[in-house]
Amino acid sequence: MSASDMNRREFIGLTAAGVAGGLLSLGATASGDMRYDPWDPRKPLIVTGKALRIQPILMYRVAQKREATSWKSWGGVQCDQTAASEAKRIAQEW
Repeated sequence: MSASDMNRREFIGLTAAGVAGGLLSLGATASGDMRYDPWDPRKPLIVTGKALRIQPILMYRVAQKREATSWKSWGGVQCDQTAASEAKRIAQEW
C-alpha cells in the first residue's frame, strides 16, 4: 500500500494504533523495573555541585542635581567619599 492509496480513516487508524502501542510499551518498562520513589519532605535535599560563594560588589553613581526632578538615588552611597569608605570596609571583610 502506497501513501497515495491510503485514505484518511486508514491513516488515523494506523496512527492511533502506533501511539497506543508506544504508550503501552512505555508503561510496561516504566512500571516493570523502575522503583517509584515518592518525595518525602522530611528527607534532606540532594546537594550537587559546589557551595555558592557570594562576593560583594559595589556599584554606585554620583547623582547630579537637576531642577524639578527626583535626582538622588535610594542607596546610602551618594558621594565619592562614601564610596571609598564602603570599598575599604568591604576589602577588610575579605
